[in-house]
Amino acid sequence: MMKNKISLCVVLLLMLNCYLQAVAAENECDKLVEECTRLEKAGEFQKELELAERAVLLCPKNYFAHQAVESAAINLKKFQRALSATCMCIKLDPTLDVSYRKRAAVYELLNKYSLAIRDYNTALKCAYGYDAEILEERGKCKLKLGRYKSGEKDLQSAAIIYLEQHQCDKAQKCIDEYLKLLPPPNGQA
Repeated sequence: MMKNKISLCVVLLLMLNCYLQAVAAENECDKLVEECTRLEKAGEFQKELELAERAVLLCPKNYFAHQAVESAAINLKKFQRALSATCMCIKLDPTLDVSYRKRAAVYELLNKYSLAIRDYNTALKCAYGYDAEILEERGKCKLKLGRYKSGEKDLQSAAIIYLEQHQCDKAQKCIDEYLKLLPPPNGQA
């Protein structure tokens, strides 16, 4: 009987030790992610990436650590690394539109507009279909692929939402983007 109690105490102590180590790792990870934010604002992207990758090693399931890696990788133009990080963010929480939007932005940087549109579609579903910025970005991708009617519809919808939100400057920018991306009329270069 005494031996069983000692064994139970040992198991409980081991479990407590594991829990305390996990909490310490999470706290350290949070500090690293905060430092990454500071480094990004200071333009120190290489240091930011190194710290973010340390944070991921400490806490592989920490969404914000992967998000910090993604941000630093984009700033360093390491697009494959950024894609890997955004894919992990999506895996960790597939309900957040921000991860799909960021991955779509990376696809745009790689001129993979069809993949970007797919991610913007998913982001819109996560945002319940009512997000002007997502519509605007998706519309611009469609225009770049030559899908003018569909792209025009997205940009018009985005402009309307911006106007409803009293963001006239963003609505105007949306219209200007549409006009800029339209092909020139026949006979003009």
